[in-house]
Amino acid sequence: MPYFKCAPCRIRLGSESPEVALFDGLCPICGLELERATELSELVGFRAFDLAQGDRAFDAPARGQERFVGRVLAAMTRRDAALADTQLDAGRWIDDGAGGEAVARRTPPTS
Repeated sequence: MPYFKCAPCRIRLGSESPEVALFDGLCPICGLELERATELSELVGFRAFDLAQGDRAFDAPARGQERFVGRVLAAMTRRDAALADTQLDAGRWIDDGAGGEAVARRTPPTS
């Protein structure tokens, strides 16, 4: 079954669905003209629009994006904390308090 999509609203509608005829080929959320999807891969991440959902059908899916951003920020915070611990451990390992100097030596020529 071919589909129509609205990229700004990220919704998809089946071409045989009554919503397409009801809204005269326009997006029921923003009013832009619906585009025909030529491949199913274009619809990945788009939600199905169905008037049977009641008022929820017109809700914008912004909450999911906020949760995703929150998860990414939390992961970055954990990563930064782990890197700080690793750098602190590496600093302790390199400078074990012996106070020795690193001296470069020349390697003897091989014959």
